[in-house]
Amino acid sequence: MLTPLRKSAAPIVATKLYPHQKQALSFLLDRETLVEVPERDPPGSKATMVALWERISDTYGRPKGWRSVVTDLQIDGVRPPPQARGCVPPSPRISPSVLY
Repeated sequence: MLTPLRKSAAPIVATKLYPHQKQALSFLLDRETLVEVPERDPPGSKATMVALWERISDTYGRPKGWRSVVTDLQIDGVRPPPQARGCVPPSPRISPSVLY
């Protein structure tokens, strides 16, 4: 699934960004933002996602645990797993001066 284009560069960036650059910027900034986890999911709503974990709720929306969307591992408890932030670093072939 492609990351929606929701972010734009800071005003200090004078160069106009291409769509794929805006998408990459959105991807990076989304990975750095902490997710606000509601106390419970409203009945019939989509499950809350934190990083790669999906909340497991009963039919009344009360949290029971979390399921990894990658490994299908399930953990019990109301507290969400730690939020992993960041993403894959850029290619080492890119000069560090390009990044700053």
